[in-house]
Order: sequence, then structure tokens, then C-alpha cells
Amino acid sequence: MPRPALLPSRESPRSAPGRRQILDAALACFTEKGIAGTTLGEIRLSAGASVGGLYHHFDDKLDIAAELYVSALGGYQRGMLQALRAEPSAEAAVRGLVAYHVDWRLSKPEVASFVDESSELRSQPSPAERLRELNSPFFAEVLAWWRGHSQYGGLRELEIGLAYSLWLGPADRYCRLWSAGRAGRPGPEEIRILADAAWASVGPTKGD
Repeated sequence: MPRPALLPSRESPRSAPGRRQILDAALACFTEKGIAGTTLGEIRLSAGASVGGLYHHFDDKLDIAAELYVSALGGYQRGMLQALRAEPSAEAAVRGLVAYHVDWRLSKPEVASFVDESSELRSQPSPAERLRELNSPFFAEVLAWWRGHSQYGGLRELEIGLAYSLWLGPADRYCRLWSAGRAGRPGPEEIRILADAAWASVGPTKGD
């Protein structure tokens, strides 16, 4: 479908809303109404952008949603790798990443909820390709780290999906319960218990 003819924008380059501002406005709209219930016009008005300013950065609503999704996962992955590299031992890293995952969900509840509720974006061609570009180096580094520790018995030898489920699955589930108002906000004690459970699940088995 051809784009509508664009009127010249009177916004100066300094004052015109940028890409980040449009994405922030879209996230607020998606949080309130969902992707399907939000119109491109509502995003534009919320961002204070002109028609031309919005189309300068994005093709359509799906393009905005895909950018939000990929950006959110990319930020999560970068933070996770930083936390992983910061810890010298397998146990410290396992515990540290439980704390990181909980903090990410608590500090970015709208972003986390958007990711949870927008997994269908993975099947769209553009985000799917970008996600492959993100996931390939991310999982390669995590797998190399895991195998390095499992070779000397510091971690159990587990398939990556099972490892993730045992490692971060309980913390993720607890945070989702908190987000839904069905559990208290995770604090230091809850994080410690979740980290204990993660290490008991993926660390060396007794007798190793």
C-alpha cells in the first residue's frame, strides 16, 4: 500500500521527536491497548511527531513493534552477558544471573510484559532475521561458558533449553506472578532462595 503524501514538517531537527521518543510512546500505547488495539495515529500523537517524522524512522506499526521487541531482547542479552562475564566462578555467575533476571523484570515491567505478550513477532520476516543475528553470538557465548564449566564438573551437562528452564525459569515465573498481582514483589530474600534453587538444579550433583 502506498504511503500517504507527506506534508512538509515544520519541526526543526533539534525539536523533532526522534526514534527513541517514538518507541517510548509506542510502548506506552501497546502497554495500555496492546498492539492490535493501538493505531499508528495514536503513537504519533503520543510521541508528538509529525506524519513525516514518524515515517522517517518507521514503515508502519508492525515495524515499530518489531523494533521494540528486538531492542528489548538485545538489551536483556547484553546485560546478561555483562553479568556472566563479571563473575569468576560458575556458582557466582548462576546466582548473579538470577539476580540480574529479577532486576530486569522489576525495573522494566512494561518492557518485560511487552516481550511476554508479543512472541508472535518472532514469526515476522524482519524481526526473525534480526533475532537470528542477535541470538547467534549470544547463545554461542553462553554455550561456550557453560561447556567450559561443565567439562571440569562445575556445572551439570544439560541441553540449553533445560538448563535455562532450571536456571532462570523459576525466577521468571515468580516475577510474572508478581506482575499479575499474585505474589509479593521479589526482595533480597526471595532472590536468595531462587538463586539457591537454581544452583541446586544446575550445579554439580552430590557425589561429583
